[in-house]
Amino acid sequence: MIRKYPHLLWGLQNPRKREKDGMSTETFHHKLDFTGLSLEKAGTPEWERVRAQMMEVVANEENWFEAVYDGVAQELREALFGRTVKELFALPVEVKMRNTSNKAYHGYVGQIPGLDYEALSVFDAHLVEGTRSFTELMWPEGNPSFCDIVHSFGRQLSELEKMVRRMLLESLGVVKHFDRQNSELTFGLRMAKYGALTSQEATVVLPPHVDETTVTLVVQHKVAGLQVLTADGEWLAVPPSPNSYTVLIGQSLQGWSNGRLRAKLHRVMVGGEDTRYSSIFASHPKDDVVVQVPEELVDEEHPLIYKPFGYPGFVNFHHSEEGMKSDDALKAYCGVQLDEVGA
Repeated sequence: MIRKYPHLLWGLQNPRKREKDGMSTETFHHKLDFTGLSLEKAGTPEWERVRAQMMEVVANEENWFEAVYDGVAQELREALFGRTVKELFALPVEVKMRNTSNKAYHGYVGQIPGLDYEALSVFDAHLVEGTRSFTELMWPEGNPSFCDIVHSFGRQLSELEKMVRRMLLESLGVVKHFDRQNSELTFGLRMAKYGALTSQEATVVLPPHVDETTVTLVVQHKVAGLQVLTADGEWLAVPPSPNSYTVLIGQSLQGWSNGRLRAKLHRVMVGGEDTRYSSIFASHPKDDVVVQVPEELVDEEHPLIYKPFGYPGFVNFHHSEEGMKSDDALKAYCGVQLDEVGA
């Protein structure tokens, strides 16, 4: 069975009006140091310092940064990419295709004509039950090592995601919603493989797009590829780092924050003879949750932009023909119309 994924061949959204050709070699500069931080240190001077740096980035409409974080052991990252991920992608295609989802592109993606790309997703990656369920799906006979490594990685990265999101909510003045938001979110770990190209020329293999997630943490292993579109319209290559994680705001948080926080456009460009492995750890609303703007984020200066929406419906719309034609899938799906606000 061959699955066709036109989004990966020509773009998840229509990027033509925004994209500039070529790769930037500009030095990366949005790097924030979370070393030694934890949720228990909220309100301390070191916490406030990192939060101020983060909001300076967000205020400049970048909405992304690199988080240096020591909460994940180097040995764990090496175990994940050096053995575990490779073991997963070595499985037969018919086994990997067991990874299904009710949401578009949240299960197995692969077997795309002309594109050597595969990805699989572990749902509830921060929970033992979630990683065990995925492991038993791939290896009915069991694979304790795989399960332990993936669970440890997901659990430790969930702490970084929570710190980032709490700082964002604090800066918006709505931190009182943090605990409730935690209960409404889950975490997924998406592992991706980009095959080596026969041509040395760099090629865009994952076209410009924004994530539907709440917050995304991208982990690149040795081989570069991730690029983000800066506020001045240039593509910036983000180099791999053994101790940092690229943080991107997603559309679910954009909707929840009434547009105060904006999803970040990014793409993947690869070239050369090395296979690229990456993992995408992301928070997103649970299937039965209605994403709704807190009343504190709606006022005369910030009228309501987005109506309440459910994550599965939005994701599937995003990847539908109508969603792909839209420059802003979130606005097309749940944006408030002028006649709805009396304009």
